Amino acid sequence: MTGDAKPTDRVHGWLGATRVLMLAPSAALVLTSAVTVIWATVKDVRFVIELIHGRADSVLLADLLGAIDLYLIATVLMVLAFGLYEAFWRTGDEPDELVRAEVLTKLEVKVADVLVVVLAIRFAEELLVGGPARDLLLTAGAIGIISLALVLFARFSTTK
Repeated sequence: MTGDAKPTDRVHGWLGATRVLMLAPSAALVLTSAVTVIWATVKDVRFVIELIHGRADSVLLADLLGAIDLYLIATVLMVLAFGLYEAFWRTGDEPDELVRAEVLTKLEVKVADVLVVVLAIRFAEELLVGGPARDLLLTAGAIGIISLALVLFARFSTTK
């Protein structure tokens, strides 16, 4: 061994350098969020054009809700992107921890909260489009169970 560096210091330094890998998912999430915003905007423009031409109906309203849903999904993607970046690259007065568990937990809670709204909007779309009552009931039950689990997770999470 040369110098004063301990093997554990070198391993810690190498592991710390691997956090650069988390820049890839952060960048991919930002890109995906941008594409999703564009997709939602195209749906909005189509909605306005159809509305101007007087073709308003429940299917068109479901498309509008779909665009709103896409904006929420884009928001979740952006929150994830910044959350991952913050968890691995935050600087400041706090101790230099490799992964900040509290940041990741807060990120999970934020995503859970938005997913409940996304699921509710998705069900509203299904209602507007229509379909067999049994299918709507099963969809409502599934969305209810998932939403309840997400709300309980967000409510009883260890870090707020």
